[in-house]
Amino acid sequence: ELKELLISTGRAFVYTTASPEPLAHAALAALTLANDERREQLAANTRRLRAGLWQIGAKLLGSAHIVPVLTGPRTMAVAERLFEAGIYAAGIRYPTVPRGQERVRLTVSSEHTREQINRCIDAFAVALG
Repeated sequence: ELKELLISTGRAFVYTTASPEPLAHAALAALTLANDERREQLAANTRRLRAGLWQIGAKLLGSAHIVPVLTGPRTMAVAERLFEAGIYAAGIRYPTVPRGQERVRLTVSSEHTREQINRCIDAFAVALG
């Protein structure tokens, strides 16, 4: 019964798509580095980025440190302009998301500086035109 349960519910650990062991070790190491100061800084950085993007008229989804910015059919052009400005923002387009929900996605870190966040906001203002 245990074997059948694991096969039915633990696919990621049974089949070839399982996460590699080093990834599990990296996740454990990351947990040891996480502390209240870093969590508070991450929250502050997230608020700063989201507020700045909102002020320039960007349409945002969610509320977490992963910041999807709706960009519609011009997603890949926006992502390219950001990349040229030194900002990596993954373009997510149809058919991965429904038409009209195309977006570029940023991930905020506790290690980002105020200057980096401001530069990102400025680059978005230009890229969104």
